[in-house]
Amino acid sequence: MGHGGILSFMHRFLGAGHWKNSRFHSFSAINFTNLPSLVAFSYILRAEFYENVFKECRKHGIEPLVTITHFDFPIHLIKEYGGWRNRKVIDFYKRLCTVIFTRFKGLVKYWLTFNEINILLHAPFMGAGIVFEDGEDKKEVLYKAAHNELVASAWATKIGHEIDP
Repeated sequence: MGHGGILSFMHRFLGAGHWKNSRFHSFSAINFTNLPSLVAFSYILRAEFYENVFKECRKHGIEPLVTITHFDFPIHLIKEYGGWRNRKVIDFYKRLCTVIFTRFKGLVKYWLTFNEINILLHAPFMGAGIVFEDGEDKKEVLYKAAHNELVASAWATKIGHEIDP
């Protein structure tokens, strides 16, 4: 069964009016890290794949609901910036959102910025790329990371409305 068949099945038999693609996050590295050009090219090809998926959804009356960040944080940004504890990561996220909102303008109406943003309080590495240092105030780091993610989410909303009102 091809993608069209699966999406058609979901829509017709499960009554799916929205389709949540929880695997979209694999695309998120396109502008979120410093990738060699060959690897970046593979992400561009993946973008074409998702564009086709979104077009197929719309063809069958399914409105995609896409999660931008789903428990994935580039290791480069963990090593170089310390994860979401660092406010500089907000600018990387803003660039990511600009790229994907522009790329999928008119195809995706509903975006989720972070899947379960509160998970960073329970699984700091998975949720925010946080690796604690010895003697560090863990609560302070977690709340700073949460603040930065929320600020990034607000920016994403603003950018999204500017690109695709």
